[in-house]
Amino acid sequence: MNNAAPPGSKTILNAIAELVLIAVPDEEEETCRAIEMHMAFTGNVELGDTNVYFGFDYETQEGEKVNFSPFEDESTEGHIRYLHDLQHELLELRAAFWRENPARDQPVWTGLTLRVEMAEGSFSVDFDY
Repeated sequence: MNNAAPPGSKTILNAIAELVLIAVPDEEEETCRAIEMHMAFTGNVELGDTNVYFGFDYETQEGEKVNFSPFEDESTEGHIRYLHDLQHELLELRAAFWRENPARDQPVWTGLTLRVEMAEGSFSVDFDY
C-alpha cells in the first residue's frame, strides 16, 4: 500500500480489492495479469456530493492495458449494483480517514488507483490528494 492508510482501513481496502478482483471479465481471467480501478470524487464531497468517477483496466500477460466497464454486458442492473457497492466501500474508506484525523489538519484523498496483481493475489493503493 502506498500513501499511509489508517489502521482501521485494512478491512475496507480488502473489501474494495475483492470487488475489483471480481470485475475481471470471465473470458479474460486466464490471460489477465493485473486489474486496476481508478476513481475520483467529483464535486464537493465535504458538502455531501458523493458523485464518483470510475475507470477500469486489466493488463494482459503481454502488458497490454484494456479499458472495460464491469458487468455492463451482463445487465444494467448488475452494473449499477456493482458500482453502488464499490462506491459504498469507498465512502466508508474516506470516512475512516476522517475519523483518524479529527482535527482535519491533513488533506483527505480525493481519488485513488487500486491495482490487484492476479498471480500474487496482492494489491497496492495510490491515493490522490
